[in-house]
Amino acid sequence: MAFIRNRLNKFIARMTAPDLQELWDIKVHILDKKTKQPIGGESYMLELYDEDKKDVDFLGSGPLNEQGIADIRFNPQDINQGEEDSILPETKPDIFFVIKKDGKEVYRSTTTYDIDFEKHATFDIEDGKEVFLGTFLIHLED
Repeated sequence: MAFIRNRLNKFIARMTAPDLQELWDIKVHILDKKTKQPIGGESYMLELYDEDKKDVDFLGSGPLNEQGIADIRFNPQDINQGEEDSILPETKPDIFFVIKKDGKEVYRSTTTYDIDFEKHATFDIEDGKEVFLGTFLIHLED
């Protein structure tokens, strides 16, 4: 079910984007700090945000699959939607993510500052530009 929901989210994003080149994928891999096993499944969702000085821009969300991987598609123009954002596009956003289980927040990452998407992106003919944020070893709060 999570796989289908993720594919549907990507399809909707693709169909509603004015320019396919504007869509990006961010991938995150989540492992349990103690057991080194993937954290994921039907009840887990990862939300991605851009943190600014005065506000936070929601970029998108996606399920954490059984392998602990979230793949979130978003339009980079969403980075510039907050009240403080200038007319000049932000080129190196400050990203953090939240993991929810059954709708309840169970983990919030620290912010990774000044991510250079152009430098770290790969290109896939089917999915477009992708950035792998990395593998995170986390301890979930009980």
